[in-house]
Amino acid sequence: MNDEHLEKAMAVGSRDDEQVMVAGDLGRFGMGLKAASWSQGKKLTVWSKANNVASVRQWDLDAIGSDAEWRLYLAPTQSADAESLEYLVKATGLGDCASGTIVMWSGLDKMLEWATADSETNVTPEDVMARKVTEILNGVGRVFHRFISGTTHSKSKIKIVQIRSDGAEWPIKAWDPFLQSPGNQSSFTQVMPRSYLMKGTQNEVLVSPFVLPHRNHLTSQQWMDLGADEGMMTLQGFYVYREDRLISYGSWLGLGYVPDVHYKLARIALDLTNGSDVAWKINVAKSTVEIPESVRERVKRIAMETRTAAANVLSPVRRVVNLPGKEKPPEVPVWKALRIVKDDRTFQSFRLNRKHPMLSELTGQVEFGESALKLIETSVPYQEIQILGSDRNAPELVNVSSSEQAKVLLRTEALRQAGATGKSPCEFFQDILDRGIMPYASGEYETVLGALMEEYNCENAT
Repeated sequence: MNDEHLEKAMAVGSRDDEQVMVAGDLGRFGMGLKAASWSQGKKLTVWSKANNVASVRQWDLDAIGSDAEWRLYLAPTQSADAESLEYLVKATGLGDCASGTIVMWSGLDKMLEWATADSETNVTPEDVMARKVTEILNGVGRVFHRFISGTTHSKSKIKIVQIRSDGAEWPIKAWDPFLQSPGNQSSFTQVMPRSYLMKGTQNEVLVSPFVLPHRNHLTSQQWMDLGADEGMMTLQGFYVYREDRLISYGSWLGLGYVPDVHYKLARIALDLTNGSDVAWKINVAKSTVEIPESVRERVKRIAMETRTAAANVLSPVRRVVNLPGKEKPPEVPVWKALRIVKDDRTFQSFRLNRKHPMLSELTGQVEFGESALKLIETSVPYQEIQILGSDRNAPELVNVSSSEQAKVLLRTEALRQAGATGKSPCEFFQDILDRGIMPYASGEYETVLGALMEEYNCENAT
């Protein structure tokens, strides 16, 4: 950057949040560099060079606090910072280059938390700093892994190295969450069909689902890099990229799914442009993402298909086979949405679906069955759900269930159906598939259903 561009880059909040972005631009609000730096220390110094001319700017929070004036300095305020900057210019070799940029943090009051050596932990400030540096390097290797590996859509590539005190360089390793980097690919990775959301608009999003290989088809290093047993659970879900920068990962983005061992191999990349910020509700820190309502159902279908494929990798004998030429039946939901108009106001509510086979039997055969359903319907805690749903710090709202609970429920109902209607368990399970009875006909429960069909030696399971 030249002097003018550096001055603008260092201004706080220097962008209009509604301006049309240039393709590939990672910023928007002019807050990222400053906010990230001040979260770690009191001083931010940027040295930048363009056309062989170098410029420097520094923010010093201590100086701001002393006279309440926001003063952007043209040089480091202390000699120690000036010496450190000079060292970095030489160590990086940028002093001999026509262009380049150095970002330097100092006054690391927040990064270097207080630590003293004692007999119990023996933790020193040096230990704390080493751990923090490792965390930063790992974080950069994840967030900017496409840039480091040269797999961005623009094919741009950067090199990030840690320079040790002895001058040795340690390149930062790019993360490879889908095993797609050259030299690290696996033929067992399932690259599912890609698709576009909002195609042809500025909000266009590329969806790329992947199912990782079984542990038996990975090297020890690949398995560790992917997260190993513990990490694989928390790293399943969507990987959201904004202009090739990873801004969110290891989440199902509010679709109602929680980390589950059966689906730990499922990962889905969502590639957003900077024109998608408003539609996907990207916040200032670019750390939160919300799926637009207009594509939510389609995204959920893709997630269900990917999760089912992932479950089948872990338990291939429990796969439910779709009959050739047979279309998936319409779903029979447990709940049905209902709009109510009262006093010229429209309200949204939900009612239990009396046409659901299990619920219809409840009302027809069990005394007070209809009263029980009405009690449930009128007791749904809508206000509490709305409050929790609007709290970004609250855990995701999900249905409390597990594969084992679903298996027990299905097995019990199969035995009850056999006694009441004469249907065999296999006929009951097939009826669920043929009629699309929810929630058991969904991808979420296909693994459980397939396991039971195999247990009962049903013909439609492998």
